[in-house]
Amino acid sequence: MKPVGSEVDSIKAQKEEFRSFRRNKVEPLSLRVGECNRNGQGLVQSAAQGVNTTVLEKDLEKLNDRWNDLKERVSFRSSCYIRVLCPDVTSVFLFR
Repeated sequence: MKPVGSEVDSIKAQKEEFRSFRRNKVEPLSLRVGECNRNGQGLVQSAAQGVNTTVLEKDLEKLNDRWNDLKERVSFRSSCYIRVLCPDVTSVFLFR
C-alpha cells in the first residue's frame, strides 16, 4: 500500500481503499487461518504414537507468526488514518 497521503481527500480515498482491503482480503483470510489451525491441531493430536509432527507444528507456528504480523500491520495502518484524520481523538488516548 502507498504511504498515507497528506491531502484530506486523498487520505479519505486511501482509508476507503484500506477498509475494502480489510473487508475483502483480511477478514476472509482470518476464517481460513482459523480453519487451518483447527485442522493442523487436529492432525497433531490425532497422530499415532511415534509419528513425528514437528514439521507440521513448525509450519503452524510460522503461519501464526505471519498472521500476527499481518494483523499488527493492519492495526498500525488503521491507527495511521485515525491519527491523520482525527488528531484530537488520539491525543485523548495518548495522555490518559
